[in-house]
Amino acid sequence: MEETKSKHKLNIKMIVRIIFILYIFILCTTLALNMRYNGAPDEAMKYDVCKYLYMNRTLPHGGDPAVREVNWGTSYAFLPILSYIFSTIFMIITAQFTSNGTLIFISTRFVSVLFMCGYAFINIKIAKKLFNGIYRWLYVAFVTLLPQVIFLGSYLNNDSFALFSTSVIVYAWILGMETNWNWKSCIILALGIGACALSYYNAYGFILCSVILYLASNFIKKIDIKTFFKKGCTIALIAFIIAGWWFIRSFILYDGDIFALKTIKEYGETYAIDWLKPSNRATPNNLKMSLGVMLFERGWIKSTIKSFIGVFGNMTIYMKPIFYNIYKVIFITGFSGVILNIIIKSVNNITKRIKHTNKELTKEEKRIVKEKLLFNIMMIICIIIPISLSIYNSYFSDYQPQGRYIMPMIIPFMYFIVIGIQKIFDTIFKKFIKKEIIKNIILGLVIIAWSIMPIYAFFTYIKPNINL
Repeated sequence: MEETKSKHKLNIKMIVRIIFILYIFILCTTLALNMRYNGAPDEAMKYDVCKYLYMNRTLPHGGDPAVREVNWGTSYAFLPILSYIFSTIFMIITAQFTSNGTLIFISTRFVSVLFMCGYAFINIKIAKKLFNGIYRWLYVAFVTLLPQVIFLGSYLNNDSFALFSTSVIVYAWILGMETNWNWKSCIILALGIGACALSYYNAYGFILCSVILYLASNFIKKIDIKTFFKKGCTIALIAFIIAGWWFIRSFILYDGDIFALKTIKEYGETYAIDWLKPSNRATPNNLKMSLGVMLFERGWIKSTIKSFIGVFGNMTIYMKPIFYNIYKVIFITGFSGVILNIIIKSVNNITKRIKHTNKELTKEEKRIVKEKLLFNIMMIICIIIPISLSIYNSYFSDYQPQGRYIMPMIIPFMYFIVIGIQKIFDTIFKKFIKKEIIKNIILGLVIIAWSIMPIYAFFTYIKPNINL
């Protein structure tokens, strides 16, 4: 009887997960089917790459006139294009059933849709490892149903692929530390790193932190050097097999410029229209503007936060200010809880030292504490790096305060937000809310409101402005 109940409970959980992922699929698909051509940032430039792949069945040089944008003088073919290769496969399949150009174009968007569903699936697994009770679904909702995340999952881009790859990496971190880096966790990490390397440069912080975390975790666990090198080399080899070919190709094509960043600048200087040449762009650096002026007076922070939450179309469709303020309040509440948690732990530690009541931790407990600290530090770094890169690019290269450029930080960002909210409920609210069910009802309402916001945004703001 108990075994039957357990299986029934597992079946219900599985059904809930399937329904949730199906919900993500429906949201992204609805947007993908309704959005007009080039109704999102740089979609036409990305489609040029797909069209080239479709017509020629070969990879383009980034400076090929067929993919080079006439105004900017450069193209997305200079950057990793694996997600566009997947989109081209969808074009080829769709073309077997129809010659309708619109439908063939729309098919390219379904790569983003599917990667966003995969992103949701992995985050459900991450939540199971990191949180208990209702906080699991609070995290899952926060990290997958932010309006801008759903928007990214609806059009042709490599952002969805980047989010998916970072989720795989974070899951591998957790699994690796939990299992003393068994082969499964090592292979998952390798796949995540390889995919991330072919996604989006702003997500590369996760690759750097993977190296640091693997090294430090093995040191903390005192894993023997032979096993450490054997598994570490395997991770590196698999990641290189997945992604290395692209950078070798770039090294050959672009005279040793493996990331093609220097080459992009050279092509922009040569072929861009006059005012969009890198040397002539009205960047804060070229205008001799201070970093502080760019961030605050020019509104970089404000614009980035808004478009991280949800600005649609070609950065032209905004929600009402009240919605941005509500999201900001939730973010501030979460980070306040994190600070509160740090203060409480510090006070408790000082008090225990004064009273000499410190409990001696076992070796295993010390290891767990160290690895949790290591994980949290890596998560903080993975927040800092995308923000820093976006600030750098806006200041020196191209002033574009867009939330999608810092979106790779969303997993660690929401991780800390949920930790903070959990701490607030477990400390402050617990004094006023005695019954667990009341807390669950309050958080349940937050989850529901957060989950239906993308639907509201679609019908109220997006659909009237981006219809085909």
